Amino acid sequence: MNICFVANHRKTIFFHKISQELEKKGIVVYWITVNKKNFNFLNKKYKKEKILYISKNIKKNNIVGEFKLNEIVANDRALKYNIKEGLLFLENIQKPVLNFLIKNNIKKIFGENTWAHEILIKRIAESENINYLLPHTIRIPYNRFGFFKDEYYSILLERKKHEEDYKNVDFLKKPDYLMLNDKKIKKNKTIFSNFKKIFRFLFDYYYDKFDPNYSGFYNKIKEKFAEKRNRLFYKYIKKTYIGEEFLKTNKYIFFGLHKQPEASIDVIGRYYEDQYKLIYNLWRILPSNYFLLIKDHTNAIGDRSYSFYKKIKTLPKVILLNEKMDSHLIVQYSQLVATVSGTIGFEAILRDKRAITFGPVFFSKYTNCLQIGLDDLKKYTLKDIIDKIDRIPNDIEKLKKYLICNSFEGIISDPDADERCIENKNIKFIVNSILYVCNNCESKY
Repeated sequence: MNICFVANHRKTIFFHKISQELEKKGIVVYWITVNKKNFNFLNKKYKKEKILYISKNIKKNNIVGEFKLNEIVANDRALKYNIKEGLLFLENIQKPVLNFLIKNNIKKIFGENTWAHEILIKRIAESENINYLLPHTIRIPYNRFGFFKDEYYSILLERKKHEEDYKNVDFLKKPDYLMLNDKKIKKNKTIFSNFKKIFRFLFDYYYDKFDPNYSGFYNKIKEKFAEKRNRLFYKYIKKTYIGEEFLKTNKYIFFGLHKQPEASIDVIGRYYEDQYKLIYNLWRILPSNYFLLIKDHTNAIGDRSYSFYKKIKTLPKVILLNEKMDSHLIVQYSQLVATVSGTIGFEAILRDKRAITFGPVFFSKYTNCLQIGLDDLKKYTLKDIIDKIDRIPNDIEKLKKYLICNSFEGIISDPDADERCIENKNIKFIVNSILYVCNNCESKY
């Protein structure tokens, strides 16, 4: 079978190690990359005709279909700085991508769905009935992943008649990535780490002016300056650390802020990416005897401006919590947890608490997790929404079984984020899972 990986900066080495083992099993591997240095790396390992290199200086080509390019480019963290140039790039890569897939009889593509070119490649592939699968963690438990079929990571590819013990899996244990994030935050405060970040910022191996994922040196400088400024001013925003007694005795909605930019909100939460507007609209339906509790993610401090938090704090009955408060405790006593697509919604339903999401999510299956939109907020009171959720059958055990039986053991990551991903044991897990998909998944899904 012929498959293709979409290279993604530092994750490319992870995919390459998987590819090496797959080729030993008779799988023919092709690559698509937008980065020159990634192309040079791959060109040393694979025949040139097995690699499609598409950059911003690609020649003009005719478009091959309608793929909602404006929607794709609007939220891309790099192309948004020059939308006209971004649209031109997305138009010009369509024909080369389609020709590459058809010419090489590609049956399955494995990649992410974060960058504009990845979303477009997925849409082109699916227009030709070619599977573009998204291997991604199921979040809880962290050491398992599934192959997601849709670009919102909400539909899991189901395994055929596969049974696996799920009852001994601890779904309430805090995910490993939280511990890794805490370690990374602590490490980032050292002088050596700061020097390393400055060096990487100035001389990063992957920076390539023709890479559509690179927003340009000037924009990078602005982003870094804004992040440093936001971190500094965040210290002067008054946050509240409330005790368990308050949580027990008061009614509230809990909204956990997303890290942004990130695919979980900019892609999965498309059209609901403005988090202040979401908070404001939740506040609009807030009864007089309710609070709206807002908490930032420790890994997201620096993403938002001083004015963002100040606007939140002007809303009556809205409380900005200290980011170090235990989210599990806040969820435990909540009347409703609201999120775009975040893990906090998953944690809520695992604790038999109500949850709403603005984006589609995989963990809503069999549970009292309700996807809503702005029309629902206009039409219903909070009581109406809660009553609607309470009428949904909630079968947590069925969800647990579904997730374990349709996922695989292994870590999907890159060596910088989690070096365990390139250990031989983990590579073997991923290889076996891809072989399973290649042998058991029909072209149509």
